[in-house]
Amino acid sequence: MIEIVPALKRVRLKHIGCWHELCMEFQPTLNIITDESRGSGKSTIFRAILQTVHLSSRPRFPLLPTKGFREGKISVELMSPTITHRVTDSGNTHHERTGNDRLKSLRSCLEQAPTGTCILIESDFIEQLDAVAFDNFFDLMSAPPCQVIVIMGQRLKPERFKQARIYSCFWNPETNRALVRLLQKP
Repeated sequence: MIEIVPALKRVRLKHIGCWHELCMEFQPTLNIITDESRGSGKSTIFRAILQTVHLSSRPRFPLLPTKGFREGKISVELMSPTITHRVTDSGNTHHERTGNDRLKSLRSCLEQAPTGTCILIESDFIEQLDAVAFDNFFDLMSAPPCQVIVIMGQRLKPERFKQARIYSCFWNPETNRALVRLLQKP
């Protein structure tokens, strides 16, 4: 799935899903959120951003407060005030769409993205790219024309994204909480 939202400066979660507390700051170009293990909270971050900037639409999977808390808080700070524009990748994440079709869709979104917007790319989009399309994705992300936040699983090769700010989510079994660390800051 690809979504276009206003450009983001910062997202904060408190007692949302698996996050006790989270604060991420984004740069105006490429940002990547990856993981060290599945179930570490990447999708919760993606859904929190969408749920907050698209208040008028009902989320398919609404976020809930962390177990044991009655209330949670999502705060999304925008780069500048702007109107939200929503675009989806036809909701089709089946394998019949080729990697080239997916890249054409992404390229089109990048070319048409209004000033002051951010393109959110969900991990399902990346995971279904074949090796050639994945390499082309790297090339496409080398200098995006707008802010891009990519939720990416373990296929990430940080050395290919030297210009990106990269966060890594992980589960701490000692505290039984999701945590995040900044892996790379350009």
